[in-house]
Amino acid sequence: QLAERHGAAHRLRRAARPATVPRAGRVRASQRAVNTASGRN
Repeated sequence: QLAERHGAAHRLRRAARPATVPRAGRVRASQRAVNTASGRN
């Protein structure tokens, strides 16, 4: 039941917002963190 409820909530969230936008933002943020940690830029 919990898994089904979670899946439905995830589907609703996906429908409300394109999933590519937050994912791309997260990837960019993580890359920036890696770059600053390694001393580049």
